[in-house]
Amino acid sequence: MDDILDKPPKRSLLPIIGVLVAFVALLGAVGYFYWTNRQPANPIPQAPLPSSTSTQQIETPTSTAENPTISNTTEVPTYKSGDTIRLFEGDVVYISSEKENGLPYRLKADGFTDSRCPAGVQCIWAGERGVDLGLTLADTDGLNKSFFLKEKTAPTSTVEGLKFTLITIDDSKGGTYADIKVE
Repeated sequence: MDDILDKPPKRSLLPIIGVLVAFVALLGAVGYFYWTNRQPANPIPQAPLPSSTSTQQIETPTSTAENPTISNTTEVPTYKSGDTIRLFEGDVVYISSEKENGLPYRLKADGFTDSRCPAGVQCIWAGERGVDLGLTLADTDGLNKSFFLKEKTAPTSTVEGLKFTLITIDDSKGGTYADIKVE
């Protein structure tokens, strides 16, 4: 009986292993959200426009206490078929068109996706990057098409007779951007 009282009780390792697994999962989740939501320290300005590119004057209504209907005029680049467009997230450009009463199309980079396998991790699939785009007809509410371009599985898409081809997605200069050729 004295031998039983002298020995310390055996402890299970399961609670310690459970705490370690939960801690590693928490670190993984924090790291994922940090890397997917980080903003560049020094955003890069928009790439220079090709020599054939014009600009579109767009009036956007604003309101103030003194005058509730003031309009601001903003110049937005207008591209044509054959041009390569560089878009950062949130960028808006216009693409000239002979359709729909001559109104240009409005192209916006809504966001980027990145499903690539992280460095040092063994994955079943290497993954790819992509860009989410929205195409509307300028000055109307009728046309509103969303589409995606991806490096491997969907590098081209034809919307409203315009063919969009993803040339590259890069983030080496402090901000993620996509170069897209429109035809």
